[in-house]
Amino acid sequence: PPPAPTPASAPAPAPGPAPDASPTPRAKGADLPEPLFFALVLLERDLARGDHGHSTQRILREIAKLLREGDLETLRFTYRTLLGRLQDPRPDLRRAGELIDHHFAG
Repeated sequence: PPPAPTPASAPAPAPGPAPDASPTPRAKGADLPEPLFFALVLLERDLARGDHGHSTQRILREIAKLLREGDLETLRFTYRTLLGRLQDPRPDLRRAGELIDHHFAG
């Protein structure tokens, strides 16, 4: 029989995440219906600006977390309250709210 491969002659493992590596938050969000995924993108983009107050950041992070985790049942019952706490939301945040509204209205 041929000799067993040595570490130097063994094929390199395929690139990519380890089998037990958890997916990134965006990868989890990719399973969402398109309007909710787009709402998540808008929320994350706005959060990345980093110029919100603590309260607004907390609200946006909570909504984004619910979307990333696919917890649509909790989102259904909380997003209006959470978004209603935002003072003078930017157009992207208003649009994210409209997308979430549209999803649950249909």
